[in-house]
Amino acid sequence: MTGTKGAKGAIRLLIADDHPVVRDGLRGIFEASGDFEVVGEAANGREAVDRAAALRPDVVLMDLRMPVLDGVSAIRALAERGVTARVLVLTTFDTDTDVVPAVEAGATGYLLKDSPPDELLRGVRAAARGYSNREAAAHLFISEATVKTHALHIYEKLGVNDRAAAVATGFERGLLPRP
Repeated sequence: MTGTKGAKGAIRLLIADDHPVVRDGLRGIFEASGDFEVVGEAANGREAVDRAAALRPDVVLMDLRMPVLDGVSAIRALAERGVTARVLVLTTFDTDTDVVPAVEAGATGYLLKDSPPDELLRGVRAAARGYSNREAAAHLFISEATVKTHALHIYEKLGVNDRAAAVATGFERGLLPRP
């Protein structure tokens, strides 16, 4: 797991969207489920980066179109600052041309803003469970080096250089199902 779990084992969540009503609605959905703790909110990309660095959530829900710093730039800034939270992009359309750059910048995936609440909850839970190489190795009872070797073979076959680009390419080629 990435961040520090809340006292009850809750998934720690940061919501970044420039519309207060969207943030309020998302907060309500996640807090009502009982297994999430909304640790903070941000109204622009710069706030999202600063709050994620300070609060260390497990998952950041990141709108792509925000003032001060857009979502893709904010995702890059999170990586540069060493924030290990999984980032899920919030978008209005699954054809949004910014989704692939967001995944290439380090986003784990994306969720549509008009998704039913149960899909939003399921998506964030899945993102919080995303494995690092070390975690995958332990889960599969193989060495971390073996996981890295398999990942490198996948990257080579897809013509990419990292995990985020592999995910983006998987979506582009229809190898991965849309959430």
